[in-house]
Amino acid sequence: MAALDRVVKGIFISERKEKEIVDEMMKTFAIKAESPETLAGTLSGGNQQKVVLGKQLATKPDILLMFDITRGVDVGTKKEMFNVIKQYAREGKGILFYSTDMEELVNVCNSIVVMNQGKIAGRIDRELISRENILRVSVGEKAN
Repeated sequence: MAALDRVVKGIFISERKEKEIVDEMMKTFAIKAESPETLAGTLSGGNQQKVVLGKQLATKPDILLMFDITRGVDVGTKKEMFNVIKQYAREGKGILFYSTDMEELVNVCNSIVVMNQGKIAGRIDRELISRENILRVSVGEKAN
């Protein structure tokens, strides 16, 4: 449904276009399923997360908003998801990424805005991103 505008022609849904999008996302994210018709709810947690991200990317957004998308998935699945996300960023798309996992922030972000009690505590640019600086900024100090 997220990419409905890409598969509808008039009042009809193009099964061919729908299949193309599903096949593309299954290949892009290496989704493990018996077939493209397999219900997402029957897949492993990591594959379910990949389906959710694939649905969003299928809409071809200019800005992607993500909220703890890898919470609870294994390291291999995280790597696959981040490879796709990094490629998306290389294509000039904006990504706003929220994560409670500091390692993800350090390894994925070009800049980090640290919030404390609902207010911006500071911004850390790529060359200064580290766990230590994230902690420093979160308690009101400057990154160094």
